[in-house]
Amino acid sequence: MVIGKLNRLFRCHRGQALVELALVLPILLLLLMGIIEFGRIFFSYLTITELAREGARYGVVGHSDAQIISHIENHSTVLDALDMGIDISPPDLVRQRGDGLTITVNYSVDLIVPFPEGVVPDPVPLMASCTMRME
Repeated sequence: MVIGKLNRLFRCHRGQALVELALVLPILLLLLMGIIEFGRIFFSYLTITELAREGARYGVVGHSDAQIISHIENHSTVLDALDMGIDISPPDLVRQRGDGLTITVNYSVDLIVPFPEGVVPDPVPLMASCTMRME
């Protein structure tokens, strides 16, 4: 008798879980994809920051602009070096001991997940720079 009442009670709630999943799943997937994209963007930013620091350290010991750019591109193993912009200031002809050497690395991260226009720019522009004194 009690079992029959419980069966009737649960019989009318069978599709409820499926409907709840259908409502919540798109929101959870969007949140998950946003977390993954943010991780990719943050990883790329940390990488170009390290590349700018490595290039500045390599340049302050007396290397030319071409050698600095080549060094940065060779150390860029996870990012596409062709999509990277490298600016060096001042040029190697006017640098002297004690001057500041600034390396700026620009990179654009292409998004995998299409977000609505205006929420996140596609591609996401990143810039990192590092300044060190010439030795």
